[in-house]
Amino acid sequence: MNTDPDCRKKSWKKFFTKQAGLTSYLGTNNVLEITEKMEQKDAVAKEMLDAMAGMIAREIGAYATILNWKVDAIGITGAIARSSYITQSIQAQVAFIAPVYIFPGEFEMEGLAGGGIRALAGEEQVKTY
Repeated sequence: MNTDPDCRKKSWKKFFTKQAGLTSYLGTNNVLEITEKMEQKDAVAKEMLDAMAGMIAREIGAYATILNWKVDAIGITGAIARSSYITQSIQAQVAFIAPVYIFPGEFEMEGLAGGGIRALAGEEQVKTY
């Protein structure tokens, strides 16, 4: 057993970021693959997708309460936005809060780069959290 704290930290980080969650139950974290399994009558896949959609909807609701229910819109993006099963499930649970918009794909890096460019150009104030 390796007792080096850095090695153990890397091991745990790898476990929680690459081997936990959907992967631990279904061998993959690819939502489209899991949706296909569900469509082939895999009950565990359906249960996992339903659980994930429910957890996402709860988090949206939690943020809405923090904002005193003054929510202009809800955006669903990333890989899960490519699964109509997930997006429809989330929409059914949170549409009463605000309009829900689906943006399939992963645009996080483009968004970060755009923010950095605007900050460097002085068009946007840099915020420190």
